[in-house]
Amino acid sequence: WCKHTNYEEALRIPLLVIPPRVAKPNRRSPPLVETLDIYHSLRELAVLSTAAVPQKLDGRSFVPTLRDASVPTKDAVFHAYPRHPRGKGEVIGRGVRTARHRLVEWKQAGGPSDTADLELYDYETDPLETKNLAAEQPEVVAQLRSLLATQPEAVPQIQAGAKKTYRNPFLPQQQMADPHVIKVGDTYYLYATTHTRGYDAYVSKDLVQWENKGSVFADPRGGAWAPDVFHNTPGDGK
Repeated sequence: WCKHTNYEEALRIPLLVIPPRVAKPNRRSPPLVETLDIYHSLRELAVLSTAAVPQKLDGRSFVPTLRDASVPTKDAVFHAYPRHPRGKGEVIGRGVRTARHRLVEWKQAGGPSDTADLELYDYETDPLETKNLAAEQPEVVAQLRSLLATQPEAVPQIQAGAKKTYRNPFLPQQQMADPHVIKVGDTYYLYATTHTRGYDAYVSKDLVQWENKGSVFADPRGGAWAPDVFHNTPGDGK
């Protein structure tokens, strides 16, 4: 399992909404929504005028579906995530999900459409995405690719000519996960889940050389993960 994929297990997430006096409790709505729809829905629930939105934003409100679970929202939702197959460099998977199908189009950013590798899944017959139907159902592929064509071309996370990243000379030697970094003044503070399931603190002036300041928190249950640490600037400064 991985949080970062182009597949249902990672992309389909729980969304629970409790809008007072709008929706009946304990209902499940099948229509498609995206996280970028949440802002528009909150704006409508808060009765804010569209004039309060200074620029055009993607997404749309799903409040009508909260009122009536049978009201449709959108025909498709979209996503993108890269991978690095051996010998091909980075390719980006642009995906489109409808109520029944998902198509993922893998190709290099800006590359010709005929160079893409395609994956097509039918969730009515194959909810676990075990069979790629792209070669067997070209008409469905064509329909979904026409939806993808309405979206901007995917771009790499690092633009061509940008300064390349580098492997940190210190931190890869540690057993840690989910690092969280904040900057206070001219100093960076890093907190991460260590092999003991607690948090060690690291300090750096340049994000390259780090000094381990030791454990700052240990969960006696051995199950603490992914710290979020904040600097209380307007409060006590801690």
